[in-house]
Amino acid sequence: MSASSICSITTCTQIALPGKFKCLKHKKKSQCTVAHCPNLCNKRGVCVGHGARRGGCRVVGCRSTQRRVGHFCYLHGKQQPSSTPHSNHGPVGPKLQSHMMTVVQPTTTPLGFICQDTAQCNDLQHQMMDSPMLDDEWIVECLAALDHPAASSA
Repeated sequence: MSASSICSITTCTQIALPGKFKCLKHKKKSQCTVAHCPNLCNKRGVCVGHGARRGGCRVVGCRSTQRRVGHFCYLHGKQQPSSTPHSNHGPVGPKLQSHMMTVVQPTTTPLGFICQDTAQCNDLQHQMMDSPMLDDEWIVECLAALDHPAASSA
């Protein structure tokens, strides 16, 4: 190897360290252990695309390890802006923008039904959506207490 070789990471243009294949920035990173994957590994020897994030999609029966929205994969986390604005919220800012989303494809969990009907939408449901510790049974109980139609279909 010559003294002026380039870092072996595809997108990097830095000079590799003497006697090494990688530059100073990438010297401790190894390649994803999945066959033919050029990405650098983050955790457990794999890249984010192959499961470096903790856990996978929380929809029952889904085996995807590529999380996109909260605890859901690309298929079950699809969202689009709501067509009807929430009247009980102030101006749309970065914090409230997530509250104006509607699930496009309902999932098999009660979470997919929350805030589909903007008339039923209120602050308690938003707190449930934003909570990192969601439990499907607890959500159904809360929705039932609010007489939300999603409680009967879950």
